[in-house]
Amino acid sequence: MDVEITNFDGLSHIGNITIGNTIIKTPALLFTYKKDILQSNNQEILLTNEKNNIEKPAFIIKDPNETDYSRPGNSIYIHNPKVYPKDLPIEFHQNTFSQYTLPDESTYVLPGNPFSIKKILPKKKSSLFIIENALQLYNNPRELVEYLILLHKLIDTNQLLYFPAVADPSNISLLIYLGIDLFDTTQALIAARTGIYFLHDGRISIHNLTTLPCHCPICEKYKENPSNLPYEDLFQHNYFMLLDELHKIHHAIQHENLRNHVSKRVCSSPHLISILRLIEKKGYPLLESKSPVYKNNRLNATSLDALHRPEILRFQQRVLNRYKKPSNSSVLLLLPCSAKKPYSFSKSHKKFKQIIQSLPQQHSIHEVIITSPLGIVPRELELIYPASDYDIPVTGDWFEDEITLIKHLLISYLKKNSYEKILIHLPPPLNKILLQEMPNAHSTNINESATTYESLLQLKNLLEKEIKDIPAASGKTRFRENMLSLASYQFSEPLAEALLDNTMIKGKYPYLKIFDDQQNQLGMLTEKRGLISLTIHGGKRLQNFEKYVVNIANDFMLKGSVFTPGILDADEHIRRGDEVLIFQDSVLKAVGVALMNGEDMVQLHHGKAVNIRHIAD
Repeated sequence: MDVEITNFDGLSHIGNITIGNTIIKTPALLFTYKKDILQSNNQEILLTNEKNNIEKPAFIIKDPNETDYSRPGNSIYIHNPKVYPKDLPIEFHQNTFSQYTLPDESTYVLPGNPFSIKKILPKKKSSLFIIENALQLYNNPRELVEYLILLHKLIDTNQLLYFPAVADPSNISLLIYLGIDLFDTTQALIAARTGIYFLHDGRISIHNLTTLPCHCPICEKYKENPSNLPYEDLFQHNYFMLLDELHKIHHAIQHENLRNHVSKRVCSSPHLISILRLIEKKGYPLLESKSPVYKNNRLNATSLDALHRPEILRFQQRVLNRYKKPSNSSVLLLLPCSAKKPYSFSKSHKKFKQIIQSLPQQHSIHEVIITSPLGIVPRELELIYPASDYDIPVTGDWFEDEITLIKHLLISYLKKNSYEKILIHLPPPLNKILLQEMPNAHSTNINESATTYESLLQLKNLLEKEIKDIPAASGKTRFRENMLSLASYQFSEPLAEALLDNTMIKGKYPYLKIFDDQQNQLGMLTEKRGLISLTIHGGKRLQNFEKYVVNIANDFMLKGSVFTPGILDADEHIRRGDEVLIFQDSVLKAVGVALMNGEDMVQLHHGKAVNIRHIAD
């Protein structure tokens, strides 16, 4: 059995399983075969115990031209499986886990307890792991999350997970978000036996329905008579709902939008919300390692749970730990966010900018935007995802969690970045709250929107009064300092200083280019990515830091892309979307953009790892 990953979205991914001559796309459903259920012709994977010449239970890979399911190339099966509660004493697990025997060594059954997998997994390179007691694990959110966090640390990305007898349309997107690949139709069968009708976000008894809300072929037959829906057709509807949801999930993963889809599905279930909150709080290092630094879609922060999304937390941590403010800015100006992103392109921020640019000291003013769920966004980082593309419900009210977050981030930021003066132009109640934390700050003390004529006039008056004695900074120097601040966020401060040493910035914001004193272009900033794209000259300035490095085999020919089979090792801190330096035999050969994280570059055996931008002469 061979596994190839084709698309990534956090822990979830789309892949192809090749068994014999059959290719199956994951995430996938195993069809639970029963004699009284009509099996459709498009089933790729069958879960059955009806074939006498197949050990039970069995996965059977269907070949449309064959009826002999016993062919070795057509099946993966488990010999004499042992099923037992995971909560039995540890001694029991110690004595029994070694008795699992599999004719196909690419498949392995994992007991649903951490003790056993710690002993088993270091020795196993199977392509597929089947998790026992999955339903029992699922019913305990804390145990489920702890188990899966440990499991993902022990397996490679191309080792797939099968979670039996759990999936329904409301939870399958979350389970895939947790990194699970294979499911089955067991819950659809059980629900049909008990008269339960699947919806996308839950379940309901057919006896509580007067009409059927679905338009699948089955429901069209019984539209006005739900109570007449027989068991076989009810199962077919439930199965259709699972398949329909799976198709939506595939589309979401392809567009790196699964987390937004999960938010819609879990919002009506306390159980599912518990699982989501736990994985994003306890599993941040794991989720962050799989989160790209750039996405081409909007982050919908529609609830407080968005405060714990990995891309949000990473942005906050980099602002506090990597970012360095422009050194020639001595006045901090706190401004509200805008509905349009990036902020500079909004009507409100154009008005702020017009006032600031009218002052001789404009380049001494450093604008920082206060917002939820990001907290604080320095102006230089407004093009960087997720600051460049997020949306929140605007009510004018702030939750205590949001206020606490903003206060913490701002106080931590000011410990590292000092200013001569702090000015606040924020609507109430944020203005009052932040003044309590920074009693030496000066505020416009507006009582309404920050963009009314009166509020803007107050901003102008405050700036003119408080910065009249502040020396004017050089605009040319400030442009370079802004780029240095952005580069510090992107690469860390030492690499940023090496990249920007003795350079000049040319172009019109947001399209800016970095040149050295020999007029060699080192990099470029664009609106789309919000990150510095390196040239080979820029890469040479960073080559001695041993960061963002991908080492390739000596016999690999560099053209348009670097594929995983040609990679010897890669910096484990590389994230998808990062700029990377490609070395061959310890010599810098090219620069490009990572298409997967550094760990996956080494683990995976198929796929593009880097898009090459420039190759050294």
